Parts: sequence; structure tokens; C-alpha cells
Amino acid sequence: MNPKSIFKGVTSTLIAGVIVGTCTIPAFADSTTSVSSKNYAVTSSGEFKALDKEVSEGSVDQSSWSREFELDENDGAQVNFWISNNGSNDIKISIDGKVSRTIAPGKQGNISTEVKNGWFGWTYNYTFTASPPAQGGSVKMKYRIAQRNN
Repeated sequence: MNPKSIFKGVTSTLIAGVIVGTCTIPAFADSTTSVSSKNYAVTSSGEFKALDKEVSEGSVDQSSWSREFELDENDGAQVNFWISNNGSNDIKISIDGKVSRTIAPGKQGNISTEVKNGWFGWTYNYTFTASPPAQGGSVKMKYRIAQRNN
């Protein structure tokens, strides 16, 4: 026997085996979609929809407050920062220093901004701050930060 013909025979057999194996594997594959139910819901049309995400909540009683959170737009297109001012002076809240609002003592209010991912789905950090007016004071508040879809 010629070594060249042996090589051709073995190669042909291997290629045929790969083709047959590749064609039969999908026939035995499971046809279910695996998605965590924690972050998604199935709509009536069968689409997956991101659920609202609670980012953080709590109470604050200090001179100023700032927290940074990594947000993914797949968890909600908007992020909302809500506070209830429980102190005796105004509190200025902001998201990334771009969106801000002043909340009077005994009042509550919120601000929102759009959440965007970068190239290749990279997520960004968003900074949430609460500070007293320029003349000083403290931040005494309850807060909640959550992502929502419109």
C-alpha cells in the first residue's frame, strides 16, 4: 500500500465523520433559551425586556454624600435619583455634576438622566452627590437610586 493513499483514506474518513457529527448534534440539542429571570421578563410577543433595577437606597446624616455606581443601559434606559430631605437646610443633588436640583427642607424630589453603554457594551460609572448649600450645614436625607425603562 502506498502511504499517500492511506493518508487520503484516513483524511476522507475524518472529514466525513466531522460533517456527519456536525449535522446530527443540532438534532439532539435542547431548544430552550437560557436567560436569568432576575433581570428579564418575557413580553406577550415573546421578546425579552429588561426589568427595573434598584441600584441603592438608604439614609444619610453627614456633612456631604457621594457614591459611584457602575450602570448598564440593559438594566434600564434612565436612572432616577430620589431623596426626601429630612434636615433643616436645602440639599443639592446631582448625577455626574450634569443634572442637578435643590430640594428644600421637609420636601422630596428627584432627578433623572439617560444611561448609556460605550463601545463593545462597556458600562460607565455614574456619580451621585448630595451636598448642603454653600454656607454649610449637613445632609440629612432618605434616598433611592433606580434604573427604569420608559
